[in-house]
Amino acid sequence: MELKFASIGKVPRIVRTEAYVFHDAAGTIRHAHEHIVLEGAHPRPAAVMLDEVRAHAASQGNPLGKLRMLRVEQGLDPTMEYRVDVKRGVLVGRPIPGHSPLKRGAGAGKVRTTRKKARPTR
Repeated sequence: MELKFASIGKVPRIVRTEAYVFHDAAGTIRHAHEHIVLEGAHPRPAAVMLDEVRAHAASQGNPLGKLRMLRVEQGLDPTMEYRVDVKRGVLVGRPIPGHSPLKRGAGAGKVRTTRKKARPTR
C-alpha cells in the first residue's frame, strides 16, 4: 500500500489524531474514521463530530444498530491489520505481510531525524 499525498509551503503540525472504529460482536472492524486536528485549527465539538462520524458510517451501508464504536486515541497505521479485542475493549493490530509499519517519532505524528555531531579530535 502506498500513501499518496503532497504538501506545498509551510505545513501545519498535527496536534491530535484519533480514530473511531465500528466493529461487530466478534471484533471485526466494519468501518473506521480518523479525525486529525492541525495546529491553528479549532477542533469541532465532540458531539458534532460524533454525529458526523456516525452519519458517515451509516451512509456507507453499515448497520449501526448492530455495531459498537470504539474511540482510539491515535491514528491508524495503514500497514497494520486491526481488530477489536471485545473483552478488553482495545484495538489490536498486526503487520500486514510484506508491509513495514510506519515510523512514528516522539512528536505528535512527526518523524524526526537528527544528524550526529562530529566528535572533537584530541
